[in-house]
Amino acid sequence: MILGGLIIIFAAMINLHAEPSPAAPPDGNIAAAPDEPAEAAAEAPAPEAAAAPEPSRAAIERILVPRAGIDANVVVLGVKPDGEMQSPSTPTDVAWYHFTGYPGFGSNSVFAGHVDFANYGKAVFWHLRDLKEGDEVSVRLTDGTTYAYRVTSMHSFSSAEAPVQDIIGPTDRESITLITCDGTFNTRTRHYDKRLVVRAERVLG
Repeated sequence: MILGGLIIIFAAMINLHAEPSPAAPPDGNIAAAPDEPAEAAAEAPAPEAAAAPEPSRAAIERILVPRAGIDANVVVLGVKPDGEMQSPSTPTDVAWYHFTGYPGFGSNSVFAGHVDFANYGKAVFWHLRDLKEGDEVSVRLTDGTTYAYRVTSMHSFSSAEAPVQDIIGPTDRESITLITCDGTFNTRTRHYDKRLVVRAERVLG
């Protein structure tokens, strides 16, 4: 019912493939212009590609995970004085942590939500456990900008042994990490003994 020390991570499963090169034209079909050597033509500068649009700096508004039935408000949180990550104060909000990457700017954007909540029951991330590789996750900003991601991995770690830096630290590929409680609830400490972590990578284009 309480998101304690949040943590987790695994190697992202990336599917890369090379596009085949177009077939070269038969010899004799290409000739240099009479007054321009072939070498000079080869040295002509290629046209510059159009600059990619700047990512939006609008505030994060909602996170949506269709398979898990999630369409949730996002709040900005940080850490407590003792260094523990803050958790949302309601069962329906999802936290984005301001010390992690901002959606659209690369690296790793970390979000967390409750799996259940006292006097409420199943909370916003209850069905996070149902996600599978390839499922869609999207983050919407207040200006309407939406970033799409696909799930690449999911794992459950012991809260005492989870690699915190790997979970919340920067990543080479633009990603989001979703964290919630998992495992067995300890009625004495009021904490779960595991953390479920889902990693998803940005879908471009």
